[in-house]
Amino acid sequence: MRHATLMSLALAALLGAAGPACAAPPERPPAATPAAAQGGSQGGAARPFEKRRRNSYAACNRESHRRDLHGGPRRRFLIRCRLGYERRQNPSGSPAAGPARRP
Repeated sequence: MRHATLMSLALAALLGAAGPACAAPPERPPAATPAAAQGGSQGGAARPFEKRRRNSYAACNRESHRRDLHGGPRRRFLIRCRLGYERRQNPSGSPAAGPARRP
């Protein structure tokens, strides 16, 4: 192509790309404000669809040492613990909810 043709195409491309950018941005409806996007969960309550944080590797590693696991069983336990499939074993005779309250 000739130099003049290339320059005219480049100018047309620049003007075409700048046209929509120069136009006024569309206004947001009132429901799309950032405060409304938070869902009004100002109390900090957990939503039912949110997942809990994963156990840290260090916590799972401590638990694997407490259970005296080695080799393959330890590796499998660490993976399952990190994914949240394994839970800490409660000693027998201890309630799962915590220490007993006295009336």
